[in-house]
Amino acid sequence: MLKHLSISNYAIISDLSLDLGNGFSIITGETGAGKSIILGALSLLMGARADVSVLKDKQSKCILEAQFDVDAYGLQSLFELYDLDWDSICVIRREITPKGKSRAFVNDSPVSLKVLKEVSGRLIDIHAQNEALKMNESDFQYEVLDSSLADTCLLANYKSCYNQWRKITLDLKEKETALEKACADFDYYQFQVDQLSEASLKDGEQEELEQKRDSMENAEAIHSALYQTANGLSMDDVGITSRIKEIYHLISKVEDHSPEVKELSSRIENALYELRDIANESESLTTSFIFNPVELEDINQRLDLIYTLEQKHRVNSVAELLDIEYNFSQKIGSVSDLEESIASLKSDLELKLVELTHLASCLTDSRMGIVEAVEIYVHDILQDLGMPNAQFKVKIDIQDGFNQWGQNNIEFLLSANKNQLLEPVNKVASGGEISRLMLALKSLLAQKKALPTLIFDEIDTGISGDIARKMGLLLRKMGTCMQVINITHLPQVASLGDHHFFVYKSDSKTETNSHIRELNYDERIVEIAKMLSGEVVTEAALNNAKELLIVS
Repeated sequence: MLKHLSISNYAIISDLSLDLGNGFSIITGETGAGKSIILGALSLLMGARADVSVLKDKQSKCILEAQFDVDAYGLQSLFELYDLDWDSICVIRREITPKGKSRAFVNDSPVSLKVLKEVSGRLIDIHAQNEALKMNESDFQYEVLDSSLADTCLLANYKSCYNQWRKITLDLKEKETALEKACADFDYYQFQVDQLSEASLKDGEQEELEQKRDSMENAEAIHSALYQTANGLSMDDVGITSRIKEIYHLISKVEDHSPEVKELSSRIENALYELRDIANESESLTTSFIFNPVELEDINQRLDLIYTLEQKHRVNSVAELLDIEYNFSQKIGSVSDLEESIASLKSDLELKLVELTHLASCLTDSRMGIVEAVEIYVHDILQDLGMPNAQFKVKIDIQDGFNQWGQNNIEFLLSANKNQLLEPVNKVASGGEISRLMLALKSLLAQKKALPTLIFDEIDTGISGDIARKMGLLLRKMGTCMQVINITHLPQVASLGDHHFFVYKSDSKTETNSHIRELNYDERIVEIAKMLSGEVVTEAALNNAKELLIVS
């Protein structure tokens, strides 16, 4: 239940703090005093859209905070789902900055508006003055009817099966679309693979061929350079090695007389061996560099093929061409994989459809079985609320397809007067009749579902007298199993509250502020008397107010 609400810098509220209790609470006050503004603040805490227009002081941020006692509502799994700290007291906060930015928190953890709506929606239900339009919404009608199902797991099992069926259906459609595209492109992929495969490409061959071509094109120059190198190093008498050999013999004769000279002798000897080796290798290599026009033509043709393929596929290496060949091969193979996957999904879909059809049929039977009880309950409430000739029917049709609620179309029908045909609620009900019907439906929901806090904004609009008192008694009865808060202008309803809060405005030279406080017994008498007679409170009105409170 809602234990505490604080509002700062919102609309005409500078600072407002409100502590609430169990049972049935009443909020009254003059028109424009700020009752609906408080509801607006609660709507923001439930994830409604926010902007800077709500700021009283445009230079400061607006802070809204509500504390809920959630110990008895089994919400731990919801908090675990969103990785929120769990505590028996849940604190929801919303901040709106002067720049229009909005932040939301649950137990001091920042959350998205989606999470805020999910959490707050499990804690509070606001019935605003336009909420009666919900009676024509499928989700609300299903919620009302299904709250009375004996098997509470049946709908959950159906929804789980429906979600699985939807997922398989979407997966199948995606795979079929992919297969259709793959088949359309199959010939193209196959042609590319055949062309690349026929080329028998090898990673690194382009660089190797380019090197061979360069050597071949310069074979004569390389052959000449190698020949002259070999001759220059090893030619008798005039070759470099011959001269170094003579030098080595000279210095080796004196190497034993000095360590430094011996080291030089060793270095000259090593150089001699190295130059001889270079001369031999140069002579050997001369036979490798002989110009061969046929081989050069083969190399150029191979490189031309590689360059053509690279240009076609807009890449710069054989490695990239091999990747393209692999990818095209995978796409060709995916056709077979997709066909197997589609066959498997179709088989799964058939099985899931059988299960879904069975669960939907069970839901239909269960709904048909509780319709009469729901109709009787609502009829009895409407009679108590001054609609003795009202008839209420729940029309259930079976449709061809499935939705998240089953295979049914549900429609609420009402006849408010004698000899009046049953028609959809929005076509036949007046404002007061809609309010009474909505209260009857909310009363049914309150009995069947765990709603921590239920707030009504003038649900008693359009009624008066004894009917108003009966509506108040119904609200108070609902307050025995949940927290009910009702904004009202009717003294008959206000007198039945376990707690009575009064909203009022104060004016200074510069601004108007809205406030709220809980009334004591004597203050309640005066407030209810004003509701009966206006600002001028008569003795008769005071006595009448006392009688209303005593009887309550």
